[in-house]
Amino acid sequence: MSLTDLVIGATEPAPDQTDGHWSGEHWDAVVIGAGLGGLSTAAFLATNSQRVLVLEQHRVVGGNAQAHRPADTPYDFDVGVHHVGECEPGGRMRTLTDALGIGDQIEWLPLDPDGFSTITLPEVRFRVPVGWEAYVERLVATFPAEEAALRRCVGVLREVAAQVRAPHTTGWSAGAKAALSSPTTLRWGRRRLAKLFDTCGLSPNARAVIAGESGGYALPPSKAPVAVHAGFLAHHLTSGAWYPRGGGQVLPARLTQTIQAHGGVVRTDVKVDRIMVEGGRAIGVTLVDGTEIHAGAVVSNADPKRTYLGLVGREHLPPRLLRRAESWTMALPLFTVHLAVDIDLRERLPNTTQWIHPDTDVEASYEAAYAGRIGDRVPVLMTSRTLKDPSGAQATPHGQSVLTLVAVAPSDRNTWALRAGGPSAGERYSHHAGYLDAKERLTESVIDTACLVIPDLRAHIVHREAATPVTQERFTLATDGSAYGLELASRQIGRFRPDVKSPIPGLFLTGAGTRHLHGVVGTLYGGAGTAGAILGRDLYTEMAAGAVFADPSLRGRFQAPHA
Repeated sequence: MSLTDLVIGATEPAPDQTDGHWSGEHWDAVVIGAGLGGLSTAAFLATNSQRVLVLEQHRVVGGNAQAHRPADTPYDFDVGVHHVGECEPGGRMRTLTDALGIGDQIEWLPLDPDGFSTITLPEVRFRVPVGWEAYVERLVATFPAEEAALRRCVGVLREVAAQVRAPHTTGWSAGAKAALSSPTTLRWGRRRLAKLFDTCGLSPNARAVIAGESGGYALPPSKAPVAVHAGFLAHHLTSGAWYPRGGGQVLPARLTQTIQAHGGVVRTDVKVDRIMVEGGRAIGVTLVDGTEIHAGAVVSNADPKRTYLGLVGREHLPPRLLRRAESWTMALPLFTVHLAVDIDLRERLPNTTQWIHPDTDVEASYEAAYAGRIGDRVPVLMTSRTLKDPSGAQATPHGQSVLTLVAVAPSDRNTWALRAGGPSAGERYSHHAGYLDAKERLTESVIDTACLVIPDLRAHIVHREAATPVTQERFTLATDGSAYGLELASRQIGRFRPDVKSPIPGLFLTGAGTRHLHGVVGTLYGGAGTAGAILGRDLYTEMAAGAVFADPSLRGRFQAPHA
């Protein structure tokens, strides 16, 4: 079976299991959703002797880690895996995949270490290098008149990052104690990034460079906590940015293989209607066709709002939890344009992620999205699978390349001409004139921004298509079409963000909406946290000590197939 077979189309049952009785069995755990958080949780449970069933409503596993191949084309596009941090030997990503027995089945390709990200502003182009020291020195070289201010600002970010990242390796309790011992973190962690910029006295261009990658968490400096930006910077400054050979779909493929090899079952095209709650405890799930599946633990990879207000239902929520769930705000969603061009981008661009800003005022760029408007000048993340994985370029016609452009977008349903509850409620939207007009206008704005780096881009486009927040909601059922889960504002981070262990006994959360946050490493490590909560064990400490949970006798069953 190829990687594509595992990710696109219905998955196969585990060895020695038949397809006819999975819905009638009692499972140790049933996982709702096969995004990276759900698959990671299931893999850690399965490799620790738990009987696990994963249910995915889409025909494809992986969530935002899946690949997309438009019909009748040779082009593969990544939906959401554009670059990943901490993939160096000994890094968190490799520690996790080694623990699941698949570390040697994923090859990580580094982006340019002297500029894994490139921030383009009207007056400045800044290449982000690996390492905090190299980063601050390049900032000083770019803005020499602001040396003292820059060193102070980066110093605060670096110290806060060291503390906020502690829970990922020591557990949340120990991490919280470490943070409380840091005066800098206590002072700055939850304060706004814009306030730090003001205190340090940074110029507009310096601010824009430091905040230039804020699209990675979809918040402007006036709303982003210092802790969030510091953690985001550190994630990549640690060892740069990496990309899995073969594309983002390699990750869900390997996780699916591991689950199945250890007796778990992954089913696609199966939609959960409700989480069953009896006597105040989650006991299983009910499918849309009325089938009931019982389990000792229920894990929801849906976002927390949809989990509590939709799958569980208000009638089962304690009053305090209901108030919290109703008050949560989702992160701004994303708008993605996939392009194929008739030029070889390797001859034009370095292997870097481009963050392109038509204006220096990063703050203003978010105003249109918050107001529900389609902006004329939008910042864009531009990335190319052709640049990151040259071996994968062989699948693209000779001399051609693929390109992905991403921008934050409005979540307001009126912007997208939705009138009947949206795709999660069954609304058909793709032919609405208002929807098509908004989609086309934002597509044009996004391409305009990309032309600031590739001026003749439009002349070389041979294929183009766009995915809106409505598309995201249709395929992942995410509230407001948000790929990042709950907004990372101060009132929704740390202990104020949902824990993986819910107040409802037997119900656990995983994925971007939990305190483990979004992103590939965040959701994968969050899956380990959820599995640990179910098992009553500290899997982080065990992984750090070199534990391998996968059964080596099953090695042949989750050996990598040829892509």
